[in-house]
Amino acid sequence: AAETAIALAESNKVHLIVRRNKIDRPQKRNRDRLFACERAGKVEIHYNSKPLEITAAELRLDSDKGSRTIKADHVFLALGNDLPLAMFRKFGIYLENDWNPARLLKLVLFSLLVLFFYLWKNNMLAGYLLPQSWGEQSGDGLGLYGWTHQISEYLHLLPTGPSIWAGAVYTAVVTGFGLRCIYKYRKDAMQVRRYCFIIFSQAMLLWLIPEVFFQGVLKLADGWRSYGLVIPAPLYVWNFKSPLGANLFWLFWFMLYSFVGVPLIARFTGKKFCSYFCGCGCLSETLGDPWRKLAPRGKKSRAREKFGQWSILALVCMLVTFGIIRQDSSVWDVQKFFIDFFLASLVGVATYPFWGGRIWCRFFCPLARVLHFTAGNTSDIKISSGTHCIECGLCSKYCQMGIPVMEFAKNSESFDNTNSSCIQCGICITACPVRNLQNGEWDEELWKDTVNNGALTVME
Repeated sequence: AAETAIALAESNKVHLIVRRNKIDRPQKRNRDRLFACERAGKVEIHYNSKPLEITAAELRLDSDKGSRTIKADHVFLALGNDLPLAMFRKFGIYLENDWNPARLLKLVLFSLLVLFFYLWKNNMLAGYLLPQSWGEQSGDGLGLYGWTHQISEYLHLLPTGPSIWAGAVYTAVVTGFGLRCIYKYRKDAMQVRRYCFIIFSQAMLLWLIPEVFFQGVLKLADGWRSYGLVIPAPLYVWNFKSPLGANLFWLFWFMLYSFVGVPLIARFTGKKFCSYFCGCGCLSETLGDPWRKLAPRGKKSRAREKFGQWSILALVCMLVTFGIIRQDSSVWDVQKFFIDFFLASLVGVATYPFWGGRIWCRFFCPLARVLHFTAGNTSDIKISSGTHCIECGLCSKYCQMGIPVMEFAKNSESFDNTNSSCIQCGICITACPVRNLQNGEWDEELWKDTVNNGALTVME
């Protein structure tokens, strides 16, 4: 509608009827041209208006200023359309995220697979879902857990429980799919570096050090607390449980890292912790990469993000507070089974093929809310855009955080943690076919060098 009004205004008096109270959807350069026409008296804009009647020579409209009749030789309709989804479905044509029996069955089966993995990891299968003999802790090694004990005892260095082997599977998945992503994004050095760091973080910092070194090599009874070396509160809270019964180093480092380190991380890196370092993020960026375009989007989703994250953050704080006051309290079970097991593990992973890989991170993760709040108030990290957007929508399509990136890009606006939940993964930069997005301040000369000397197609 804006472009039509601009074109007609060259030799006509134009009345533009706008149903909203502002014009922000056209590109900035088109908005500027439209407002210039308005200042010149060539275009009159009627906000908060809707047409009531169209006759051969007039148009009657209704607005917050009352009813008005305008003389009109021609009326151009640019009202937009809703997708004919009902007709598509009638013809048997379904969109990728439409629900049908096959997709529902896929959800159930994938959820059962994820459930089985996390129940096995937490030593919860034997005697519950399966006969006791299937989950023997020792003996012939044919049970679900017996073989883990036998191999661990044979190697002498490893813990005997299934946790280390579940970590090995998790690390193998992150590594395998991470290598796939490195190949997929091989033309973009930034993404290659990021995925190399993701693989390193998971393998070294989130598996070898806490599981193999502290619990296997050093054989510390409270070696599980070493996860607090790399995962801060409120995502990992278990170092607050009976802290005086263990070496005080764990508690001291954990509190220093959580209450001093996290604000500094947010200040200098924004929310890159989520896309480079976090164990949940490592899996979602690798295994979840093929489904990133299924992420929920829109204003309602963004409102649910805030509500969900603040709610879980408040719940975690309440549980930890009661748990510290009464160490034998059942609130630790709520943290373990509802927050860690159900939301972070089962819901967070099982929904990958249906709503993308960031459901836990976006709607529930308490640490994401802390990082977002801190980065939004202290960090200068941002992604900027130039004036070259072609409105293809690929930047928004591939954003797992559901950010309407194109709305910023087409208007040459930057976005950060004051106006978005960006985790600075850079996929939008990679996806843009004209390289209209950059980290930091926009550099036109850098853009010229990029489009003149580099390949523009990275996404495959």
